[in-house]
Parts: sequence; structure tokens; C-alpha cells
Amino acid sequence: MADGDSFTNQAHQDPNSGQLALAQQLEPMPHPELIFDYGDTAAPEVVESLKKNTDIITRGIQDRLAHLKPGQKIVVCVGELHENGHHVALQTNVIHELTERGVKVALALEWPPNNIDLHVDEIFKPETTNKAGVKALLQAPWNASLRDKLSADTTPIRTGNARISRTLLHQYLDNHNIPVFCTDAPRDWKLYLENNRSRQDLLTSDPEVAEAIEEASEILREFGITPPTEGPIDSLGQMGMLTRNMYMFKKSEEIFWDNPDVEVLFIEAGRAHVTGNHALIPERSWYEHSLNAIFAARSQHVFMGAPLYKSEQDKLDNTPVQALKDPHTLHLEYTDASGFSSIRDPEADDREVALIQSLAPHFPYIGETLEGRTPKELYEARSDELRLTLRDLRDNNGLLLTAPAEEYTPH
Repeated sequence: MADGDSFTNQAHQDPNSGQLALAQQLEPMPHPELIFDYGDTAAPEVVESLKKNTDIITRGIQDRLAHLKPGQKIVVCVGELHENGHHVALQTNVIHELTERGVKVALALEWPPNNIDLHVDEIFKPETTNKAGVKALLQAPWNASLRDKLSADTTPIRTGNARISRTLLHQYLDNHNIPVFCTDAPRDWKLYLENNRSRQDLLTSDPEVAEAIEEASEILREFGITPPTEGPIDSLGQMGMLTRNMYMFKKSEEIFWDNPDVEVLFIEAGRAHVTGNHALIPERSWYEHSLNAIFAARSQHVFMGAPLYKSEQDKLDNTPVQALKDPHTLHLEYTDASGFSSIRDPEADDREVALIQSLAPHFPYIGETLEGRTPKELYEARSDELRLTLRDLRDNNGLLLTAPAEEYTPH
């Protein structure tokens, strides 16, 4: 991989050099009047932000649905702010509005399909469980649908990234039979654990990952950058980000092929995947490597990027100017991170529970989805269901090594 100094010597120069000043001249996109009647109740700022962003995305989808060519579908990538649950609530709200209007939707997650292997490592103790056997059993062809379902449930039990909001999202998807898929490249969890969870490397032995790596390498060569030829590939490095985008692109195309009734596919991914990020540390993510650009160049389907930002300065500092000017990019309201903060501390879940409960009067489907439970009770029920499903799989296949009851502490 090219080092930092070599960027200035590449034949293909930084397309953003000298152009950031142009972004200052871009006029903000005016927000249209809301097309949904949310009532006259005065709402806190976070509610208004959700409503406006929902309307911007839904209006964009409706406008494009009316002009699709035969066989075309719509891909919407909500560019999340990590550790901020606004994107999860926004996805749920938009999916609800479209579902109510009869639009067939699906959700693709920035979540590796071998995610369930890490759940196995964290749920079971080596003294009680043949963990390698459980993983092998889940990898068997006859368990493919079970493996996909378990991996795609990002409730989740092992991270504090908006897990209460994610619980509500997944319960809504289940209640309405909305398909959800893992579309991020598999990770090498063995290296992840060996590296004390400090970085996630791609699982290069996976054939589909290897194919995405080769395609990413070709793009880098065209861009004047020498791709790495050996060693682990950091999922957050330039090569890893581009490989993951190629993998997500291919998976999205497959979802449409395998699910011809789906009209709109939402991709959940960090905003650097959507637009590129010339300021990304440690290595930049070029606009030409973004999902925005990849879909435009390679897909018959219509792509819409909907990246989230905390402020105008955040947008200008972290987005290639091509993405700001790209007509495929929707310009959303800026988000207040404090309301949806999910930073990992003992009070993160409690804050999010309170937030969801405060949103319920403004979004009736929240109460319908909770069905009389608190958000925390729903989270605990779904976490237990995942844990018990894996435990039953273990016990029913002779993979329990000893009899003592296991201790389980949700992460």
C-alpha cells in the first residue's frame, strides 16, 4: 500500500486538492414542506430532525420510483455516524413510512455474515462448549438460513452502538416480514481476538472477499496506487474500505436478483463508505472509491446517498466536494449527537431507553412494536432468544462438554 508521502507523487493527483474552497460556495438544499401529517403537537428538536430527514429521504425515493426504467430498483445508503443512534431510528422511521404505503423494502447491514461466530466466542465458555464445533455446525449448508438470520440480528449483545434502537428496528422488521441481510465483508475473528480487539482484518480466505480484493486492487492500480500484495488487510484502511465497498456492491446486486419483489434496498454503512472521505485517518477514502461512485459506474439501479453530519463544518471537513455536488446525494438535517449518544458507559442504555420512550407519542409504531414492553425488556428478550437458540443448537448436537450451568453477562 502506498505510504503517506507517495500520495504526492502519484500520477493520479488528489481530485480534492484546491477544491474544498468550492464547497463553501454550495448553497444548502432547501428542505421541502413535510409530506406527512405528524400532527400539531410541539416536538423536541430530535423529533423534528427525524421527521424532516424522513421526509427528505422518502420524497427522494418517491420521486425516483416514479421515473424508474424496467428492471431498475432504488438503493438508499444511510451514511451513519458511528456511536450515534440517529441513523438507526431514521432507517426504522423511513422503512415504516414506505411499508405503510405498500413499497417493498429490504435492509442490508454493514455487518459481516460471519458475525455469529463472534457471538459464539463471547457467549460460551471453552470449558463447557466445543466452540469450533458450533461454528462448523453453523457453517453447514443445511444451516445456511439459520446462520444468516442469527448473524443479521444486530440487536446486538456484544456492542453498545445504539443497541436499544437496533432492537426496535429488528423487532419491526420481524413483525412486518421485511428481509434483512449482512452485506459487509467477513472478518478474521481469530486475528481480531489475537489482536485484543484492536483492529478488524478481512477474512482473505473467503472466496467472495478474495474476489472483492482483486477488484479493489484493479481500481487502486487505475488510481495510481500500488495495492498491498501480502499480509492482513485492515478493514478501516484504504484497501479494506474499498474492498468492503466492492463486497457490499456485489451483495446488493445479489439481493435484488434473489428478491425480485424488493423495490428499495437500504444499506446501513458509515458515511465514508457512502461518499468517500478525503480526511479519513489513517488513509483517505477517495470519492471514486465510494458507494456513490461505484453504483453510478457499475449498476443499472438508482443510488441515493443520505449521509448524516453533525454540522456544516463536519460536512465540509470530511466530504469530497464531488459528493457534495453529486445529484445522487441527499442533504439531510444536521443531527444532535447528544440525544442518540450510545457511547459505551453504564448509562448509555438508560439514556436510549428514555429517548425511545419520549419518541413513542410522536411515532405510534414504536408503541405497537414494543407491545407493552419497555425498550430494555424488548432488548433483553431478543438477546436471550439469540443466546438460547445457540445454546439449544449446541446441546442438541452433543457439543456440551460439561454439565455446569454457564454464567452469562450481556456485553
